[in-house]
Amino acid sequence: MQVVVIGAGYWGKNLIRTFNNLGVLTAVFDLNEELLEKYRNDPMYSGVEFGTDYTECLERWNIQGFIVATPPDTHYSIAKTILNADRHVFIEKPMTLDEETSKELVTLAKNKNKILMVGHIFLYSPEIIKLKEIISSKDFGEIQYAYTQRLNLGKIQDCGVIMDLAPHDVSILDYLFEDICEGVKTTAGSNIVNGIEDIAFITLRYRKGILAHLHLSWLDPLKVRNTIVVGTKQMVVCDSGTKKIDIYNTSVDIEKRAHKSNSSYAAHLLSYIHGDVVSPFISNGEPMKTEAEEFLKCIKEDRQPLADGELGLSVVKTVSAMRQSMLSNGEWVEIK
Repeated sequence: MQVVVIGAGYWGKNLIRTFNNLGVLTAVFDLNEELLEKYRNDPMYSGVEFGTDYTECLERWNIQGFIVATPPDTHYSIAKTILNADRHVFIEKPMTLDEETSKELVTLAKNKNKILMVGHIFLYSPEIIKLKEIISSKDFGEIQYAYTQRLNLGKIQDCGVIMDLAPHDVSILDYLFEDICEGVKTTAGSNIVNGIEDIAFITLRYRKGILAHLHLSWLDPLKVRNTIVVGTKQMVVCDSGTKKIDIYNTSVDIEKRAHKSNSSYAAHLLSYIHGDVVSPFISNGEPMKTEAEEFLKCIKEDRQPLADGELGLSVVKTVSAMRQSMLSNGEWVEIK
């Protein structure tokens, strides 16, 4: 199997290294000749071609997969060209910048019977996979709510903190809940550059009734990557920074009792349960390698990946609604 990587910049370099280590990298394309020259002079990539025009590879039928790691505003046009050439495509997140173009790519991939995979790498992280296993068990009970914190003192980017960071958390929550968000409410602020939000507080409502909250920030003294899920029997804190999970055997039990008062609160007895805190073993798998292997296996076995086009579309729709809510002074925005 042979694949091509388009885009050798900030994230592309990681994909280039990963697919090269898997022995399937044939060519790399980027508009920056100086960047390509560094690769040409690296003996690790002696058998790889480098160029500025990826379309020259579309005529080579031995190349099955194309990996797109270019700026998000180019994803749609590049992926559409690749799918129309009957090739499989892996696109870094976000799949595109709007719902309509994402829908078009999903439909095109189905019509062409090709793999459309989106780079939601956290779905292949060992701690998120373990978190999914925990909250799916009977010991956890029913999910009550969840919240995430994705904070750091980071680089201000033109796309804004919502477009930059929210896709990670939305993909994680969709995966954990096995559900799709139906409404969002966003409060955001632009503290450094006018018109570019650098902090955001977002509430999500899922179809099954679960509420979730996202705290995103480029202006925080600490680098935090937490996902907290509260269940009826347990509560779990997942730290993607340290790759650690703590399971709190803590819950609130409600017992109904006969009471003369009309108060609904007085008609119940609340029992607070405080149990042990357990930290399960987390494997040391490399998410990007797992993600890359998934793409190759899906091509070989003709099956859809976990992070398929439908999930990518759901994330784009949700993130677009977040920005719409932000521009509407924090009003609820329904997602159809």
